[in-house]
Amino acid sequence: MELEKIVKDVDELIKKARYFEAQNKAFHALEDIDKSEKDEIKQKKETPEFLRLKQLHASSLTKIGVTDKALKILKPLYNSGNKDIETSGLLGRVYKDLWKNTGNLEYLRSSIDTYLTGFKNHNDFYTGINAATMSLFIGDIVESKKLAKAVIELINKENDEDYWSLATLGEAYLLLGEKEKAIDAYSKAVKKEKTHFGNINSSYHQIMLISKFTQIEVPAEILDILKPPCIIAFSGHMIDHPNRKTPRFPAYIESSVKEELGKVIKELNPKIVYTSAACGSDILFIETLLEQNQDDMEINVYLPFSKDDFIKTSVSFAGEKWEERFLNILNKVSPKYVTEESYFGNDELFSFTGDLMIGISIIRSMTLLTKPFFLGVMDMEDVSKKFAGTSDILSRWPYQDTIKIIDISKIQKNKQNNSSEQQHNEDYMHKQAIPFGIQREIKYILFADIVGFSKMREEQTPYFVFELLKVISEGIEKLTIQPKVLNTWGDAIFATFNKASDMIEFALVINNIIQKTNWTERHLPKDTNIRIALHAGPVFNGIDPITKKDNAYGSHINRAARMEPVTARGQIYASEQFAAALYVEKGDMYKYEYIGKIKLAKDFGYQETYSITKVK
Repeated sequence: MELEKIVKDVDELIKKARYFEAQNKAFHALEDIDKSEKDEIKQKKETPEFLRLKQLHASSLTKIGVTDKALKILKPLYNSGNKDIETSGLLGRVYKDLWKNTGNLEYLRSSIDTYLTGFKNHNDFYTGINAATMSLFIGDIVESKKLAKAVIELINKENDEDYWSLATLGEAYLLLGEKEKAIDAYSKAVKKEKTHFGNINSSYHQIMLISKFTQIEVPAEILDILKPPCIIAFSGHMIDHPNRKTPRFPAYIESSVKEELGKVIKELNPKIVYTSAACGSDILFIETLLEQNQDDMEINVYLPFSKDDFIKTSVSFAGEKWEERFLNILNKVSPKYVTEESYFGNDELFSFTGDLMIGISIIRSMTLLTKPFFLGVMDMEDVSKKFAGTSDILSRWPYQDTIKIIDISKIQKNKQNNSSEQQHNEDYMHKQAIPFGIQREIKYILFADIVGFSKMREEQTPYFVFELLKVISEGIEKLTIQPKVLNTWGDAIFATFNKASDMIEFALVINNIIQKTNWTERHLPKDTNIRIALHAGPVFNGIDPITKKDNAYGSHINRAARMEPVTARGQIYASEQFAAALYVEKGDMYKYEYIGKIKLAKDFGYQETYSITKVK
């Protein structure tokens, strides 16, 4: 493939926020060029496209939080004379991120110097405003104001009114104390973005830094303009089943419940929501959102298993009209699946869906510097706590100050039952049979492999087995909780656990061993590394008839295996299902960096993915 085409593809992937794919594509292209012995390939290192590819590789690394590797790319480029806008801007940002992460003032000074050089060389407002703000962080007020004025003059001269130009104007006016002009510029900027929450939140992060590290008092109006979007995780009772003896959500209060939902939605003005789509509360909630016809709202609908089975378990018993409403919603909002396979009578999938909505809404809110709301529709006088029901989800919600409940017991008392009987479809869901000796359970899955194993020399193979695998085994044996299933295939390691927290500790042990061992002393390549992918989902467990040991099978085992080849070396990548479950178990003990929607190996579709590290 021509280098120009690769550069264009990587650039496009970054613009689409598919950062990991961009990093992966750029890395392999650069590796192929570096290792090539062909003169025509080696000559590509002298082209502008090669420089651009290295810049894009570094940019993608910064987006996924791998700052140290980005620095190793950018610093040599910069020091060798490549002080163009792109390199200067990226390196300045890397130093800035390192300062924020470590508090080391040397990184702050390096960031200022790099941004300032970029601005002086190219008269670019991005490097200019960053040099101005970073100068203020270090206490150089005079230089900060001088640069802010220069940036304003530059933008006004260019007369550009895209988001970043306007947001930069807002920041520059704020540094100069011209608050009304700052408010006006930020207001115009946000109107340009709508659902581009990432750009707006980047400005909000910058405002928070200014508020924290300077004496500038940020106007409340700016905080309100840039405030993070309201996030809601929703759950509610289904319409009463025809066989239900004691009414809880009878059909005749449907319109009253919808009216109350409308009031809460108007009050909170949500921009990002997480919900399922069962008959009753879920469908009413989604319909109310869609009726607002807002083009700046993100609606995430999760189904615990296949659509057809979900209709049978959670929709059709309420009648054909509810099924029509469900299908109408899915025509407007593409659902996400905990598993796309069948129900198999596994009620644990409903609970796992609740965990997913709790965990993802909280992790998403953390990146946006806010807290999510839990909105529930439930009978508060119903003392029964159904497994995986709304009350079960509510009991696990960590923020008492962000709970909103529409109590349908109160609505029932104020509403006369003057409705006629509904006709219900009684084609209830039958549990599918599973062979004797096999169980289907939610498991936490790891696939890992050693990078470069296939290129090892034959004489290194014994050292791989008796050095690398041995030292990993010794680390695993020290763990308090051992895997439910543990296998190796060549250079691959496969394991399952019953809890996400046990699995992440297992993964951290393996990764730390690989990163900290001197492999040349053990007769293996010095760049020996590992890729680790984590996933969660329902799997079939049983005794393998041949090995007589526990083993696990199913589509989610395959999905984890397809995640591993496209995982960055030395990193622990996890599906959103795993990340959400881990957060529900352990809260903010771990750090979650959103990688993006990555394309899996062998055309296995896409996966929302996070990088997970332990908080120090």
